[in-house]
Amino acid sequence: MAYILTITLIDILKVSDGAMPNVFQTILFVLMQLVIGAAMGYLLGKLLVWGINKLNIDNASLFPILIFTCCIFIFSFTYFLKGNGYLAVYIGGLVIGNSRVVHKRSTMKFFDGLSWLSQLLMFLLLGLLVKPHELVPVIVPGLIISFLMIFVSFHFHYYHLQL
Repeated sequence: MAYILTITLIDILKVSDGAMPNVFQTILFVLMQLVIGAAMGYLLGKLLVWGINKLNIDNASLFPILIFTCCIFIFSFTYFLKGNGYLAVYIGGLVIGNSRVVHKRSTMKFFDGLSWLSQLLMFLLLGLLVKPHELVPVIVPGLIISFLMIFVSFHFHYYHLQL
């Protein structure tokens, strides 16, 4: 939703040039993206579940890659239809994850590892944006907040274990 609202507001700012934006057209655009994204995510997710269960591949390690590729297809196809690809992939993932699929355990382990890798890369890239000389003015408040958070989490964890 944040993505849709951000893109919509940027489009309003680009188009309007001080003029009054067309509210009805904007609401219709957002609703169209949500409806197409939700419908394509559900339909393509169901189609993917059916296709995966009918497919016979000898190597089980190829199923996670197949599902990943199909998720990219869901995003692309929905975006081509002027829908929200992120919503479509999210709903498609929910449909696939809550269905009976062959080799589901290995697929879940693959996506768990992929999500950890993505988080590591995201924090690494965010860390590369920090310049050390910008940290000097906020080092004392940052250390105070860090130690307070460590103390609170340790205290909560210790108290929780005593129950």
